[in-house]
Amino acid sequence: MEVSELRVGNLVEHNGFSWKIYSIKGPSPLPNPRYSDKILLDLWNNGLVTVSIDEISPIEITGELLESLGFHFDKGKKGNSYYLIHQESTEFNRWVEWFNIDKTIKILNVDKSILDFNLCTEEMHHRCKYVHELQNFWYDLFNEELKL
Repeated sequence: MEVSELRVGNLVEHNGFSWKIYSIKGPSPLPNPRYSDKILLDLWNNGLVTVSIDEISPIEITGELLESLGFHFDKGKKGNSYYLIHQESTEFNRWVEWFNIDKTIKILNVDKSILDFNLCTEEMHHRCKYVHELQNFWYDLFNEELKL
């Protein structure tokens, strides 16, 4: 993983457990060779631990994880299965679909002033294989954190 892919709040794997990134520190000379001149991450999971970036792994998106985020499984028409979450605000309806077959997320935003909900004001597709990619994409689009 590259540090440019990560931000505070991202979920990563370390020693078989999921951890949230609490802080990211640039490389600097340190007495411990394990950490010297490496990118360091402070990770949080009922306690704080410091690790180098080469000690973490991305977490692959699973149906179970999506369901914990509020998505639900939908068999779909023509056998196209996907996970879906629907959010509604005063201005729009948002549908977010994640397709397991090609690891693609599809976002549909529909302006509520449009009477025909088949007309979509915005549609985007983005490949997200890992949780941190989904978190970052969600934040970039909606300026809000994906609740984990």
